Amino acid sequence: MRRIFLSALMIVAVSTLAVGQKIVKPSNIRVRGDEEVLKQLVSEWADAVVHADVNKLDKFDTDDFKGSSEGINYNKKMLREALKSGLMKIASWTIEDVKVEVRGNSAVVSGHSELVNATYMGKDFSGKYEWTDRFVKQKDGAWRAVSSQSKRIKK
Repeated sequence: MRRIFLSALMIVAVSTLAVGQKIVKPSNIRVRGDEEVLKQLVSEWADAVVHADVNKLDKFDTDDFKGSSEGINYNKKMLREALKSGLMKIASWTIEDVKVEVRGNSAVVSGHSELVNATYMGKDFSGKYEWTDRFVKQKDGAWRAVSSQSKRIKK
């Protein structure tokens, strides 16, 4: 009888401990999820620029966002003004070879793009580019770009 009682007590104790345990997911599951989110974010960001959707652009970058391409430095406000006014237009923006590196709450996303019928202040900047974007995960869990650099790939 004593053995049965001790066995039952052990089962209750182990069950109680098991119920109280927090389920811990392997960190690579979160990272894989973040990688896919960032790839999608970059694609949606390019689409918003092509469609000059300045309202949608707000979900992609921080207020202190900085970028540079082909010797032109820009920030969030300049990009939106150029799109709103029509000074910048891009007919098509394809994205390829995207690589994502997530380290905690920061990430680097890089890849290649081709811009078609792209103009800024009347100057054509169509062509193939390689780029690197840096993102920071916000308190609400959303990823936002803090910087972007790109350069044209010479033929």
